Amino acid sequence: MENKELESQKKTGKFHFELESRKKAVCRFQAVIYKLLPNSISSDIFAMALHEIIANAAEHGNQMEADKKVIIELKITKDSLAAEVKDQGRGFDWQKRLRQEFDISGDSERGRGIMMTARGCDEFYYNQAGNKAYLLKTIDF
Repeated sequence: MENKELESQKKTGKFHFELESRKKAVCRFQAVIYKLLPNSISSDIFAMALHEIIANAAEHGNQMEADKKVIIELKITKDSLAAEVKDQGRGFDWQKRLRQEFDISGDSERGRGIMMTARGCDEFYYNQAGNKAYLLKTIDF
């Protein structure tokens, strides 16, 4: 995204991004997010949650196929941070994933990101298909 376009979006607090489904693109986007969000613990939690959901969308939803995009709609207000993250995959049973027991002592890191996101956000859910996530975090200063 060009700086001019980003500056224009900053004025409205509404941002639109389309990422290639590659680790490098996901990592670069994390730096962009930290530049946009206000400096607070709530913002850090939101940034971590957003990163997890974007990484999951690229890896699991889009199977790391570079021609498939992860589409992010971000809204920043003085009181809250909100995002929609959509991948081009078939989706998954996200409610089943959330019902699974969280085993912090286990060797597998699989499933931890979605669990941490659910606990860190004030609202977190997917559409019925399971390929579009919604995140909301109230800002506490």
